[in-house]
Amino acid sequence: MEALKNYLTEIQSANVSKLEGKSPSFSFNNVKDYYVYQHLLRNLELNFIGEYIRNITTNEKRHWQKIYTFWLQRAKNYFSHCEKGNIHHRNFHILSVQACEETEKISDEARVYTQNFMHLQFESISRAYMFITDPQGEETSPYRWTGKQIQLLEIGHAFLLCGHILPLEANISKQHWFHAWFRFFHQSPPVHLEQSIYKMTNREQPTRFLAELYEQYRKYMDTSP
Repeated sequence: MEALKNYLTEIQSANVSKLEGKSPSFSFNNVKDYYVYQHLLRNLELNFIGEYIRNITTNEKRHWQKIYTFWLQRAKNYFSHCEKGNIHHRNFHILSVQACEETEKISDEARVYTQNFMHLQFESISRAYMFITDPQGEETSPYRWTGKQIQLLEIGHAFLLCGHILPLEANISKQHWFHAWFRFFHQSPPVHLEQSIYKMTNREQPTRFLAELYEQYRKYMDTSP
């Protein structure tokens, strides 16, 4: 389980160091570049998934599924959401200041910098957890979405808020719903899902696309025989 251990060690760490006189002026888990870190996480994620697939081909399939699910769920619990869609990491450290404390204690530069990296971590652990725990993860559909990403998000969010979409199991999060919703139409969900939802619900017309759909539908029904 070396690959899983390496992945969890990275996911459960969020250490930011200030680099005096250097650009960029911060490093996250000893990495300065966003895309370098994205590549590093992707490799760690793929390595442990490959390890998982090899393990579940043995006679102890259920045993390995339980082990991987337990540790991934535990790592996923390190993350929570602050205001405006920001991510809080339980092990976040920068100059001995915790992530969700008062704004003036953390510079704007450091806050934006760390959020970019922690979103990569959260997206990775959410994706990995869904792969391990979602039995329908490989299902496809014969339909594809031709509109805008935000329009698909708006419709899916409406279903969720109105209670027409309910999880089969209590521990299934809304992340599962949005990934399944977008996957059904062969689309990728927004990179920063929580931020996209926050921006959508706080725009001047939160249900802009739903209103357009209703108007088009009403016109169609008025003119149809």
